This record gives sequence, structure tokens and C-alpha cells, in this order.
Amino acid sequence: MSQLQLLVEHFFGGAEPFLENTPRSDVQVPPSNFEAVSYLKLISAGGRGANKLDDRVSTPELIFAAPIDLVKAVKAVILPSVLSDDPEFGGRIAALGVKNDGYEWSGVTRPAEYHMLIRRRVKSLYRDFGWL
Repeated sequence: MSQLQLLVEHFFGGAEPFLENTPRSDVQVPPSNFEAVSYLKLISAGGRGANKLDDRVSTPELIFAAPIDLVKAVKAVILPSVLSDDPEFGGRIAALGVKNDGYEWSGVTRPAEYHMLIRRRVKSLYRDFGWL
């Protein structure tokens, strides 16, 4: 099991609750593990409090000792159609063998208006890849 999978299992109990941003309520971490304590506080706050954080707060930052070949590591990207349909951008991504999933986009909208659409696309891709 990868480090990310271990983190997701420990704090959320699985991929689906992680994507739903529903952390487990019974998580215990040693007080001396400062990073884990901080992460638990972030995900437990649920966007409440002075910071008004959204669900991206639960996304872990991963640091690796060696470089990662992104072409081998990335399975798919979800992009606004203006990028996914562009041969210079989306075409290059598809040529690398990465699934290029575009969504309809309009230049007169706010990014937050696409939030649930993108979340549904992510869950669909996770199901397609057998991760859910």
C-alpha cells in the first residue's frame, strides 16, 4: 500500500470518504507527530472557523526523495474545454497517453461554479480506473 493510500485509509477510511471529504471521527494521532496533528485539525474543521477553508484543505502534499516521471504517474486530467480541445495543449496531453477529460466552460463564469461538475468527473474517472 502506498503512503498516500495509508494516509487516506487512516484519516478517511477509504477512497470514497476521502473524495467526499468525510474524515473518520475516531482518528488518533500521537501529539508528537506535529504534521499528522495539523492535518487532522485541518480536515476536522470542515471549512469552519476563521480560515473558511474549502474541501481542498484535505488534499495532502506529497514530497518524494527522487523525481517522478509525470507521464507515467498521471492517468488523467480534467480541464476546461478551451484547454482540452486545444491541439497544442489537450492534444499534447492525449498524445502522451493521458486521458484528457474536458468539461464545457464559459469565460464569463466563476471557477466555483464548476466545482461539483469537476468532482463528479473525478469520481467517474476513479470508478473507471477501479479505484472506487
